[in-house]
Amino acid sequence: MLLVTIVPLIIFGVCFLVYLVAFMTWTYRVAWNVRALGAEGVVNWPIMAVLWYFVPIFFLFMPYRVMRNVWKASISPQAWEGVSLPGWFGFWWFTSAIASAMGSASFRWSMRENPDAEAIAYLDLATLPFDMASVWLTILLVQKVTAAQNSQQVEKVFD
Repeated sequence: MLLVTIVPLIIFGVCFLVYLVAFMTWTYRVAWNVRALGAEGVVNWPIMAVLWYFVPIFFLFMPYRVMRNVWKASISPQAWEGVSLPGWFGFWWFTSAIASAMGSASFRWSMRENPDAEAIAYLDLATLPFDMASVWLTILLVQKVTAAQNSQQVEKVFD
C-alpha cells in the first residue's frame, strides 16, 4: 500500500522539479532579453524575476508584476508601458496562485500525525482544474512571450 502512494509522489516530485527549473530558467532569460531589446525600467535585475517566486509575501504579487512587464516589453520594448494585457493574463496568475495554495494546504495536511486521507484526496481533486488551467495558461504565456521576443529580435536584425 505504501508503494502505491510513494511512487506517484516521487514521479510528481521529479516532474515538478523539472518544470520548476525549466520555468525559472525561461523566466530569467526573458527578463534578461527585454533589457537586451532596449526596454528600460522593466526589471531591475533578471535574477529578481526568479527570486520573487520564493520571497514570502512578495511571491503573492511580484511575479505577476514582473511577468506583466516582461509581456508588455516583449511586445513593444520602447513603449512597453502602453501595451495592454490579453484577457487571460490575470486568469493565469489567479489559477497559478489558487493551485499553489491548495497544493500547499494538501501537502501540509498530509504531513499531520493522523491525516484524513479521504479529505486530502477531495482537496487534491478540487485542485486539479486549477492545476490544469494554470499549466495550460503557462504554456500559452511561454509560447506568446517567446514568439514576441523572437519577432523583436528578427526586426532588430533586419532594421
